Amino acid sequence: MCRIFQLKRPLWLYLSCIILFTPLHLEAQLKHIYLANDNHTDFFWSASAQDYESVALNEIDFHLDLTEATLNMPGPYQNRYNLDCSWYAYTYRQNRTPEQFQRLIDHLQSGHMSLPLNWLVSTYGGQPTEAVLRGMYWSGQLGREFNLDINMAVSMENQTLPLGLASLWAGSGAKYSWRGVCGCATKVPLSLLANRPHEIYHYQGLDGSKVLMKWYSLDSAVPGGGKLGGYAEATSISSAIASCEAKCNTINYPYNIAGAFGHAGDFLELLAGYFPELAEYYSNDSRQLYVSNEHDFFEHFESSFNTETLPVESVTYGNEWDINCATLAPVTAKIRNSVEKLRTAEALASLVSLVQPGFYTPNDPSRTKAWMALGAYWEHNFGLGGCCYAERNDWHIMLQEQVSNYVDSLYQASLEALAQKIPLENSNTRFFVFNGLGWTRSDIVQLHYSGSANIQVIDLQSNMAVPFQFNAGDEGQMLQIFAENVPALGYKVFEIKYRVPSQTEDAATFEENIFENSFFRLTVTPEGVITSLIDKENGSEEFVSETDGRFVNDFGQGNGTNGQTTVLNKGPVSVTIACTSGHPLQHTSYFTLYKKLKRIDITNQISQTFGDNIRTYAFSFDMDNPTLWHEELGAILKAKYVSNGGHYAGPDQPIRHDWQTLNHFADIGTPNKRITLSNVGAAFMKLGNSTYDFLDESAAQINVLIGGMMIPIGDPNVSNQNGFTEFENSFALRTYNDIFNAGNSMKFAMEHQNPLASKIIGGQTPMLPPDTFSLVSISDPNVLLWALKPAEEGMENGGLILRLWNMDTLNHPTTLDFNPEILAAQKTTHLETNLASATIQEGNLFVEIGQQRLETYRIFPDTLLVNSITNTLAGMLINIYPNPASSDKLNIEIHDYKTPVILKIYNAKGQLIITENLKSRINHLDLNNYPTGIYLFSFESERKNSIKKVVITH
Repeated sequence: MCRIFQLKRPLWLYLSCIILFTPLHLEAQLKHIYLANDNHTDFFWSASAQDYESVALNEIDFHLDLTEATLNMPGPYQNRYNLDCSWYAYTYRQNRTPEQFQRLIDHLQSGHMSLPLNWLVSTYGGQPTEAVLRGMYWSGQLGREFNLDINMAVSMENQTLPLGLASLWAGSGAKYSWRGVCGCATKVPLSLLANRPHEIYHYQGLDGSKVLMKWYSLDSAVPGGGKLGGYAEATSISSAIASCEAKCNTINYPYNIAGAFGHAGDFLELLAGYFPELAEYYSNDSRQLYVSNEHDFFEHFESSFNTETLPVESVTYGNEWDINCATLAPVTAKIRNSVEKLRTAEALASLVSLVQPGFYTPNDPSRTKAWMALGAYWEHNFGLGGCCYAERNDWHIMLQEQVSNYVDSLYQASLEALAQKIPLENSNTRFFVFNGLGWTRSDIVQLHYSGSANIQVIDLQSNMAVPFQFNAGDEGQMLQIFAENVPALGYKVFEIKYRVPSQTEDAATFEENIFENSFFRLTVTPEGVITSLIDKENGSEEFVSETDGRFVNDFGQGNGTNGQTTVLNKGPVSVTIACTSGHPLQHTSYFTLYKKLKRIDITNQISQTFGDNIRTYAFSFDMDNPTLWHEELGAILKAKYVSNGGHYAGPDQPIRHDWQTLNHFADIGTPNKRITLSNVGAAFMKLGNSTYDFLDESAAQINVLIGGMMIPIGDPNVSNQNGFTEFENSFALRTYNDIFNAGNSMKFAMEHQNPLASKIIGGQTPMLPPDTFSLVSISDPNVLLWALKPAEEGMENGGLILRLWNMDTLNHPTTLDFNPEILAAQKTTHLETNLASATIQEGNLFVEIGQQRLETYRIFPDTLLVNSITNTLAGMLINIYPNPASSDKLNIEIHDYKTPVILKIYNAKGQLIITENLKSRINHLDLNNYPTGIYLFSFESERKNSIKKVVITH
């Protein structure tokens, strides 16, 4: 049965499900043609979420039955089916019995069914790097649970593709990908989509990691949507076979293996059971057809050709449908900000888990929902229309709330738990300041405080008083201090003593629109625009220059004066001014300068809708022929054409140049004059006057996207920001006189976007040092700790997961000095699947991270061992090997064996899990029933006792 629903491309007649085939020209060499059946998932395009769920269940049931009915056919003609996204498998598991789900798993293991890592069909240019990875976590867990090698990931239909995604996919376990585009709702010329430079190649990130990509030119000779290079290449099987056969052994495609993937296209449901019969019928002496699961095409290709000689593409194609998430800008900003806050929340949870291993619950349903929400939020139809946009808008808001609620809950619970683990050694009020980043830093921090103002704040490590002030906050009075040298992934403690504070001068002054401290002199208009920025430390250089009537932090105000400026929160740590105006929209802009911190903080709150107009903040700088660097996702890009030494495809390629990804930072300037822009909430920017076919690569203006109707097609759509009237974006500026360094710019942005955390110490269950603690010290400043979290399986079984990003263009041998020491470590995929043992040297982790590479590791800290088992007498000579144990068998050799020995095995919680009698000198322990984790083996004989640590990593 075929059901046709709303189409995104021009209407045309889909071919009937029974196809007549015209004989093709025969060539001497046998051609291998792979036909893959899948149903492209256009979530909310043709029907409600419930309808799509029903379709997924029907399709899987249908193809499981069909597969079993064709198992007696020759291998190439047995039914195979690709689940378009891993959401299919999740939906099936939720709605079918365990026995039925196991049937699906059996067919996934046999290769008759397949699925990719991606949760839904998404766009990626607007996603934070960590959101991309977490959105694939469910697939990673499914693979580990059932020993599935899920090695494909796809980004479908959207015309453009980011560069760094290749690294994230490869690091998550993907080996293959295929692309098909729509050729609709696009500014990319169809002539360029029809003439791709390479059609099978290595899609390679800047770190050298890669996936094998099939991305055919969009076949302009075939009418309608069922063409090679589209996202439903096998819609017309006759055309697909003819096109594949014509492609083989040509100058641009000198291979005799071709594939047409995707059949249903925009059908909501198409239960096509004729692939096996047609593949057998149309195979002959010149061509062999295969019913494909898509993986088999790549495996055949790799076995037949030397893929090391394939072309390599390491360019970005920009953003097109990606930018549509700005049609719901306030919601998108919230989910992006929650992803950033997750970094500190998980770091806090990691520290707590060192002394409370069960704190981070394995398989937490709210965490699972948050990861799935990140995999779903940027679904590729965002903003393009469809059948159910009111429902879809509510769906996006629900996804954002799932992520934000989980992150906020983890953050608060971890903060409270850590406050109880630090001793309170006297009756004075103490609070800790926590740094969730991987390097020592000095920054401001705020604490909810309602006590006396006659205080001093003492740094317990230095025993010195620190500057403080009281600020008004949304939740009452805040105590703000400048905390110096807060250790990496750790805390330091401050004490409040009640005495008359010494008087100090304010951190900055404001008079007649001049806002000034020891670092900067700003001219700020009453409407919240910086018209002059002088760096007083570097020759009093001017950094602002009017460009097209716009200055810095300018979304249309220009040099207007219709507003009011108020000085807020003035003190020796910082001074904030607020500029409120109704021009061009009602808004308040906040600017903060600091006494000891060379940073300009900016927060903009717009409280008025701007319809479907596209709005941007301009940052116009005084620079001559500058170069812009920025974080895309998984890559730091130079915003110039490849031909000029950059990372952007040229205008002769299928690319959009007008909207660049803006994640943590953009850094613009010359070797002697640069400025870093840290960004919170926004996802895109436009460099100068760039257009879809022109990159204004020498411009000195960055235009940060606030929101708007980016591609106004379809009815209904997300109009007028779905009625939202509150828009908030925060930025920070850093000026410097040096060449660009990606690590320094990223550190600046991460410090701005990950504020120090604080809380009053409770000390109810003290287990950590009373004054300061640091979990890790990293020897190389170019290697950044990107994430630290307890493993998804929980601390007891999975240890800690850490992600490292080498920001340099050179390989970096790096030592991570942990406190406590590390007992075992493994390199894993970004989805936490173990790959190989990592190197431990004297209790520290030693890694050698390639250029610009992001790598993930699993570590087992020593403190996971149970401290409650004591009173043991060392003396029994025991050798346990291999330890760490990665196989299914552990060998225990008791060198001075004389009488039977009782072995008691405890898990990391101190729970006795098994007792065995060892009756020989050499014993073998089956580890199949022991989860990955750290265990304590207690050996007891008549005269001697001994305890050994055992790490199981299989």
